[in-house]
Amino acid sequence: MIFSWQIITDSSQSGKTGKIPYREISMLKKSQKYNIALLFLVLLFASSCGVIKSIQPTPTPTLIPTPAATATPLPDRVILVAADGTDSSLVSEAQQLVGELAASSGYVFESRKDITQAEITPDVKIIVFLHHPNNLGALSNAARSTQFAVLSDLNWNPGSNVTVIRRKAESIAFMAGFISVNLNNNFRGGALLLDGDTISQQAFTNGGYYFCGLCSPSIPPYIKYPLVATQPAGSSPSSWQAAFDQMYINGVRVLYVTPEAYSPELFTYLVGREITLFGSQTPLDAARPRWATTLSVDGLAPLREIWPDLKASKGGKIVYGGVRFSEVQPAFISPGKLEYFQKTVELIRSGLLNPLSAGS
Repeated sequence: MIFSWQIITDSSQSGKTGKIPYREISMLKKSQKYNIALLFLVLLFASSCGVIKSIQPTPTPTLIPTPAATATPLPDRVILVAADGTDSSLVSEAQQLVGELAASSGYVFESRKDITQAEITPDVKIIVFLHHPNNLGALSNAARSTQFAVLSDLNWNPGSNVTVIRRKAESIAFMAGFISVNLNNNFRGGALLLDGDTISQQAFTNGGYYFCGLCSPSIPPYIKYPLVATQPAGSSPSSWQAAFDQMYINGVRVLYVTPEAYSPELFTYLVGREITLFGSQTPLDAARPRWATTLSVDGLAPLREIWPDLKASKGGKIVYGGVRFSEVQPAFISPGKLEYFQKTVELIRSGLLNPLSAGS
């Protein structure tokens, strides 16, 4: 900034030139210094404001974390495993029963023919096998939180998460003898059984004796029933027919047939003789006109009883199955007789009736 001094002319003294007095100059200098200082402060303040403004940090937006998505838990499942070849009526009844039990417990029900270890996930709470798989031990050990129930013919000790419903072949044979003498007024029942199957032979005759004691008919031939005829495994239809012929001569009119003897030729011959037939496997078509019922191990009734324990993860037990009646023809077995047979089955299941000693 440039300042200039002016010569002031004193008009009171015409024609004379004079300078500003010292006092006024001093005051002027002080005013100039004050203005300079004020200007400096203004500039400094403006500069500092610009600096402050330039270095002021830009606020960072606050990030609100997004909650992680929670996976929807899978519904608990119950799986029924029925291998190929399982009796179709048993599968149908099992699907209905297990489906009902699963629904009442809030489980999702599935039915399949097999299952692998990798498919037994934590949501699988109960698996019911209608047969005893060879790898049951491996499956149950690998899935300790899953309860297994299995219908089994094997003498197998279950782990803590397995319940075995033991099949007792002697129970079927006992009921077969019991039924055979019931379906004829003169007790004329008999059986075609395998040679060497002494347990079934004893249980069959015990079943007949349990019902009628001496089982003596009121008309000839006066023979103690039921009768048993045997043949080795693999025998021809003609051999089984010859074994039956001797029983027929002795009055047998109701016949239990072991599955090993099944053949169209034999059944065609027996139907021609008007024999009442039954067995432990679904009959061939040739036998159906005279078929009274099919007997099999009933693991379904025990399953209903053990269901609360399966839900509560209480395994490691062996329970015994009864005898199941399917393909019942009322022309041969009335509803009243069927109820009577079922009550006898319950005596076996409860342990009050031993097929290998009762009636002998």
